[in-house]
Amino acid sequence: MIKNREYREKRKGYKRVIISLYLGLMLLFYLGYILMDNYHLSKSEQWINTDYLTQGDIQNIQQLNFWQSMFENSFLGLMILATLLILFRYRKNKKVLVHFIILHLCLFTTLFLIGYILSFFLISPIGNLTEPLTFSAYLPMITVIYTAFVLIRERLIKSI
Repeated sequence: MIKNREYREKRKGYKRVIISLYLGLMLLFYLGYILMDNYHLSKSEQWINTDYLTQGDIQNIQQLNFWQSMFENSFLGLMILATLLILFRYRKNKKVLVHFIILHLCLFTTLFLIGYILSFFLISPIGNLTEPLTFSAYLPMITVIYTAFVLIRERLIKSI
């Protein structure tokens, strides 16, 4: 009995660490995207004021675009990976799915507010700062639809 309780406590600790790591990585990727976008816009103003672009300038533009898209794709990829893990590992556990949806709603709200506040202080407009959130906002909605489908299917099967 005591070992079982210790095991549950240890497992809860691991879950907290994983959730904290996930949220930290999501925040890191989002802030990296914001910093790259802001730097890209400030450099583009400098490039617009020049008469011609050198080969080095073109390489810098390509490099900035590459890193900006890497941060955005990492943000989205981590989100998709977490969604798939939750859907397939915990598909029967409705409590975990509800916590996952609430966690992402809080995450999106926080990131949107961060983007909104930073839009007052940075060159980047609010649309650029919330761009990584647009597609990834659909994932919790897909999770809700999937969860509802699983619940309805289970109830239909039990009633037959």
